[in-house]
Amino acid sequence: YNLFRSYYMGGTTFILSMYPGANENATFGVAADRFAVVDVAAESFSWITGIPTASGAEEDPFEIGTPFINGSVLIVPITNSDNENYLYSLDPSSLTATQASQVIGEGVKAVGKLSN
Repeated sequence: YNLFRSYYMGGTTFILSMYPGANENATFGVAADRFAVVDVAAESFSWITGIPTASGAEEDPFEIGTPFINGSVLIVPITNSDNENYLYSLDPSSLTATQASQVIGEGVKAVGKLSN
């Protein structure tokens, strides 16, 4: 698989955003829609489960936005194939993605946190 981005989660752990398709069949230019956890000290690689997948139709609105690290989890905005927007919480310790809040709006390209 081909790496799009990595997110440092603390210690020796990273969450990787990966392109669909392996080697020469990688779909560069299509949203990287797979996530995995790497522990560089343990030299381990594991896929995160629970992330929705696109229906595959050309007119499919499925999109994954720019994530935000919130403590020990990665918050990822996802617009699913039904054009609904959700935030997903990716937990590197349990290797799972959990659907969190629904975002009512046209779309979600990125997520962040404001502080005063």
